Amino acid sequence: MTAMRAWSCFILCAFRTCIGHSVSKVTPPTAYVTLEMYAAVPSGSDVSKPGNIDLFDASGLAKFLATEVVAETGKDPLRTARENGIDTIVKYQIRVRNNKTSSDVDVQAEFAKFVRFEDGAVLPATDAEMFARSGDLVGIQSYHPPNGDVRYPTDSTFYWFSLSGPCPNLPSGKKTSSNCTKYEKGLVPSSKSQYVSGGLCNRIFKSNIPDGTPGCSYYVENFTAKKLDSIVGIKEQDCGGRQCADWQDFRLHCSNTNLSFTHLGVKYCKEYDFPGCLTSCQDSACHAENEVGLPFWTGRCNASRNSDRASAIKEAFGGSIVDLYYAHNPSCDKYGPMCNKPVPDAGVSYCHRDGSGVCDACYVPGTANPPSPRPAAQVPCRVDLFLNKKMPQYKDAPPVCASDCHGNCSLATDRDSCCVYVGKCNRVWQHDEWGECDSKCGNGTKHRQVWCPFQDIFGPCDESIRPANMSDCRGSSCPWNPHEFGNWSDCDDGCGNGTEVQSLICDCPDGCPMGDKECAQSAKPPQPSRPCFPVGKKTGPKFCTACPLAKGRVTCTGCPRGFALQGDCEIRDRVALVTYHAQGKDLSLTDGWLASAFIPAFRHAVSQETNISVDVINFTSSGSEGDVFGSGGVDIGIVAASQDNTDESLNWTSHQLASVNMQQLAISFQNELSKYGCTAEHQCSPPAVAFSLVKKPDMMCPPPLVWSNSCRVPGTPPSHGFPGWGVALIITGTLLLVAVVAWAICSRCKSAPPGQHARLLSAA
Repeated sequence: MTAMRAWSCFILCAFRTCIGHSVSKVTPPTAYVTLEMYAAVPSGSDVSKPGNIDLFDASGLAKFLATEVVAETGKDPLRTARENGIDTIVKYQIRVRNNKTSSDVDVQAEFAKFVRFEDGAVLPATDAEMFARSGDLVGIQSYHPPNGDVRYPTDSTFYWFSLSGPCPNLPSGKKTSSNCTKYEKGLVPSSKSQYVSGGLCNRIFKSNIPDGTPGCSYYVENFTAKKLDSIVGIKEQDCGGRQCADWQDFRLHCSNTNLSFTHLGVKYCKEYDFPGCLTSCQDSACHAENEVGLPFWTGRCNASRNSDRASAIKEAFGGSIVDLYYAHNPSCDKYGPMCNKPVPDAGVSYCHRDGSGVCDACYVPGTANPPSPRPAAQVPCRVDLFLNKKMPQYKDAPPVCASDCHGNCSLATDRDSCCVYVGKCNRVWQHDEWGECDSKCGNGTKHRQVWCPFQDIFGPCDESIRPANMSDCRGSSCPWNPHEFGNWSDCDDGCGNGTEVQSLICDCPDGCPMGDKECAQSAKPPQPSRPCFPVGKKTGPKFCTACPLAKGRVTCTGCPRGFALQGDCEIRDRVALVTYHAQGKDLSLTDGWLASAFIPAFRHAVSQETNISVDVINFTSSGSEGDVFGSGGVDIGIVAASQDNTDESLNWTSHQLASVNMQQLAISFQNELSKYGCTAEHQCSPPAVAFSLVKKPDMMCPPPLVWSNSCRVPGTPPSHGFPGWGVALIITGTLLLVAVVAWAICSRCKSAPPGQHARLLSAA
């Protein structure tokens, strides 16, 4: 699908490009094909007569440079030039016509086998026999996705071309040798030289050339040369406060620390390197973070980036005009057997002239009976293959679509795409997203691109329903007022101890019709904030002191001292619970700064008067409904942990909290209120509030202990002290014993002689 979208864009761009180029009026197809080819050569090379050389389409050139020329791995840091001295790119517009009667011309319908040239000679030398046998030929090597080259993935096919020249079997400098390859007997007239002369056609009359005869298989219409440094951005790099002059200057003096390296004491800058990915983008050692280089080269293992790289090369030479020659080049459907026996219901055995101008096998997606699997190494056909106004092909064999084709024209799915190929779909105008407003603040205008899809196939769209490409808008970068603020937010915590924030005010003109959106892109000034403790029923568990409100859920995240967070707050130490009552006169709890300061001021006032750290666990109105200090007032529940977690410490803590001087507490509270924002600046006057104890403190022990004059396991007697009834029993027994002794003595006194009375009484 990516390839099909690329085709749609390619064709539409070509259609627009036609407007700015002069192309002759439509004529019958020629016998030759016109292509764009690129060469990578050192400065000073004779580029006017290419021969015994390998050329490329734009994608093939990008692949060759990225994998063979600019990669740093394995090369000498001290070298003074790129591989083979390459620093110049040449773009040729070339006509090609091979001898189609030769058995050697059966590749891509119009080409011979690709041969590799090095220093002007065929490698291996035996491949020169093809030129002796069939004359001078242009060869081709196709790289089809997804397996074109594991070092350089692409979404579309790319090509290398081989152009024969004089004596293709001999290297440069030895072309005059008698060992030069000769044409086979009878291939050229005996009156002409029998040595292979090369395919470059040099005839004066050029309207019907090349003609495919020996010595005339390609003709150069024009060529343009550009420095590689300019194309890839080397001259835009900084070299010590100036632009780099060339590759060598960049290598020695570039200022970009990300490209600077030192090897064996040599400091240099890398144009490009991708360690670990030298042989394949699929190697386990190939990691994207290892890639370094100029932005032009990065992303070598990404098919989309490789497509962008090819487009950048074309743009450097003013764009491609290949598609302008679509109707002039031979129709692909005449070539057999590769292209002239399509299977319409399967959508295969078609050929199209692709973005490089080469006839290539292709398929139509979304047909009724597609093969499984699809033919390997084939891409979707160009979408105008059957309906191109200048040269429609396969008129008698259009594809059979699986869909009934009643929807809108789209390449989003295979089924939809097939309907575009056959022209059975409803076109609707297409448009981009709206661009940014041209005003930073206030009224402005925004634009978007609107286009008629597949116009080159179906003609123009209905202008009466064309969407607008321009609209009124409001800027989104107005300033926030740094001095004035709006309403306060709700408390962000349902259990107390939260924060509320004052909203910002957008300084925008015309009454700010879009509200705060008109300041959305501007930096926000600091917003005033203050503590908060919701008045009323808590939204979280009883002892939680923090339960942030987020997405409608309440989760306990904080507990008082003496408790542990285990989902909820579970008691861990001995603690005392105390509830105080605050009474004032008609003071509203909706007074923001008073409500904000109330709890922190009270907490610190209690701590100051008792020397005990406390946590507030609830804050409720104790009167009738309404947030008013009146006859009802408010109740404040606090919890305090014993200092050393003993019964004695808990008793002391409870006593301190219960016996606090309430008048002094009220004075401390008033003083603390101003520290927490209840000031004249905030139009808040500290109120006169009277405090009282609601009931005696409750004392709690960590489970399984319970408080009963001490923390103990339920059902066990006290571990120390003596009960009151025991003391009473001892006293009663002692008194009875004394009474018995006294009675016995008195009885003896009565029966004793008078002289013994005094002795008995004194003994008693």
